Amino acid sequence: FYADTSARRSEHLSYVNEVTTAIHEAESASGVWHPVCSPLMDNYLSEYFALEASYPNAVDLWCLNLYRGTSFGSSLFSTYPSTLPMMITEYGADAYDNSNQREWQNDEQKDALESLALELRNWRDVVS
Repeated sequence: FYADTSARRSEHLSYVNEVTTAIHEAESASGVWHPVCSPLMDNYLSEYFALEASYPNAVDLWCLNLYRGTSFGSSLFSTYPSTLPMMITEYGADAYDNSNQREWQNDEQKDALESLALELRNWRDVVS
């Protein structure tokens, strides 16, 4: 599913909201509860965050898969617009470096992962 339009993003969150409601209802009967999320790729994050008010029960937290190279970009953490917790479920440097139009070398990917891990540690009050 590729949410490249506003209608598709709304459809996605509507479906996720339906599933989350069913999960929480089933768990309520059993006395067990766990948070529900739908992992989002890096595209259209701000658009999804903007839809949060329209689908307030769709997710319990935002799970993000981010492949941005050597940095997440500090604005992601410093201007995080959501009231929901954020969890980075995947991160790294993609195999192809779009900025330089070439593949990342192994040592460059290692350096990128170290840089990203340090950045996550530095923003640990915002992200888990």
